[in-house]
Amino acid sequence: MLASDGREPSAGGICSVVREPAESVDGSSLVTISQSAPVLAPVLRVQRGEPWSHERMAAAILRGLTCAVCGAPRTTAHDAVVVLCHHCGALLAHGGDGRWSASSEVARHVDGVLRLVRPSAAEARLARLAVELHSTAARGDRGAWRVVAEEHTLLAALLHPGAATPLPDDPAARAGALGATIALQEIATFDPAVRTAMSDFGAVCARLTGGGDPVVVARELLERARGYFRALKEHPDAPPGALREGVEHHARALVRQAVDGYAPLLASGIVERVRVEVLGDALVEAGAASCPRCGAPLPERGLTACAYCGAVTRVDDADAWTAARLALWEVTLADLARTGRLDGAAPVVAALGSLLYTPASDVPVEKVVALVRRMIPWVSREELALGVALLEHGASEAGRAQLDAVRAASASWVPDPAARPPAPRPEGPFAPPSEAEEQAWIESALATWSLRTGTLLDLVGQPLVAVHLAAMYEQPTGASASAALAFFERAMPGFDRAAALAQLEALRPGYDAHPRVAAFTANLAARLARPTG
Repeated sequence: MLASDGREPSAGGICSVVREPAESVDGSSLVTISQSAPVLAPVLRVQRGEPWSHERMAAAILRGLTCAVCGAPRTTAHDAVVVLCHHCGALLAHGGDGRWSASSEVARHVDGVLRLVRPSAAEARLARLAVELHSTAARGDRGAWRVVAEEHTLLAALLHPGAATPLPDDPAARAGALGATIALQEIATFDPAVRTAMSDFGAVCARLTGGGDPVVVARELLERARGYFRALKEHPDAPPGALREGVEHHARALVRQAVDGYAPLLASGIVERVRVEVLGDALVEAGAASCPRCGAPLPERGLTACAYCGAVTRVDDADAWTAARLALWEVTLADLARTGRLDGAAPVVAALGSLLYTPASDVPVEKVVALVRRMIPWVSREELALGVALLEHGASEAGRAQLDAVRAASASWVPDPAARPPAPRPEGPFAPPSEAEEQAWIESALATWSLRTGTLLDLVGQPLVAVHLAAMYEQPTGASASAALAFFERAMPGFDRAAALAQLEALRPGYDAHPRVAAFTANLAARLARPTG
């Protein structure tokens, strides 16, 4: 429990709390933080400055955060949905900052497809606003930019509440929060020094996978983040109370988010090293998690209820590399199921191939084998051996070592046929899009097109891609032949219909395999061939 003055007690040797950014949502007790989780037992295995090794993997990583209502520090793990401030009772709600989870990755993938093939009118407007933000900033029109930024921020919060900062319900608090958000965005957009500071941060981010030591890069990344938030906070136009949790607070959160986003591309253990050696987090012993309410031990992994007081919490010992690989695999797995490629060597090649061509050469072979068992538990021993044989000819020396380990493990491989994902049910046939759906697709397509200087081939290909994706993913679409023609006219007024037809005919062999796409291209070709006037 917290001491009465709001400071974290030092029992058990917990390291000093590292403040994590917390953002007030409404002025009451509900706030959003970047990431948080239930308190775990204060049994430290690694503290800042100690060398890292794969053997030091533990049940969870402790991190610090600061309550945005009262300022009291709190030490937590990293992935809970909500945390209660023990000092003032504020509810700290998880806001999402790049944390990987299988469900979120699949949902994000499908959501991206849906926005492309059948956007709503609101989503089409959001795409248009993004373009207008870019154009008003490019011409330096701050007045127009503010109008666009306000609508964009509000619409994003309504359409994608999980990805945007939620707005307060109280009108006055909402107006204040929105005004502060726009003010900070304006500084970051138009002030050259602030904009340069963020560009410097992005440039360093790109070096995380550049071949050097990512921990060294992360230290420089933290310095760049400090410079960016210092420039924001000290700017004369910054609203009162902006970034009240402090520069260090927000800088560490930005680095955490960036590094977590690179987790699938980084070698095993790198994210944990950054969290401990750069951000000052600490590891707890495996199996040392305890109930945040009563302190009783929590032996189970995952979502669990305390056997003594009934409190529900989460204990997760998955390292960042494994979690990221599994999250991305869920997207691939969904595609394998959708296309009927769950049998034979295809899932083996997809699973092992995703590991061979990433910076994973230093991953212990036992970890690779354990991950493969989780990715494709249903495949037979023969299918596993065939997939390994297909991959080893083009693999590097390190990749062949991993394949040899998987081949050795295949001797004791026991498939679980019940783990084979079910094939998705076809959802069609779909009704033709309504006029409103067509109009929303046209507006969204125009927003995308406005950012390109494409050729006539690009123009003709844009609706084909949308219809092709809709067919692949068994989704309805607003991209009809009539909508495509309207899009062509607005994107490239007076376009050459005969030339467009020729481009379409050149593209058709690559798209006509699916009946829905073939019907679309035939209809579009017939409309392009009709004389105008």
